[in-house]
Amino acid sequence: MTAPIPPDHHELPTPRSTLATGFVRVLVFCTSCRHQRDADLQRLITAGHGDVPLIHLKFRCSRCGSQRVDSVCTAASRP
Repeated sequence: MTAPIPPDHHELPTPRSTLATGFVRVLVFCTSCRHQRDADLQRLITAGHGDVPLIHLKFRCSRCGSQRVDSVCTAASRP
């Protein structure tokens, strides 16, 4: 008999928790015009979205305005 799988108690990353790590960034890239840039996590926190899980945020391209964007959490570049 196999042991039951314990529930996952990890919380989803939010702008606040991601910014607090100091070594993770959220890269947002547009599938329409291929523009890419880091999400402004501090701006999201200031706007009241600091505790919203990243997977629930809707991004828009700052160059062409498209909502056809993808995002990925990745290691921040070293200073």
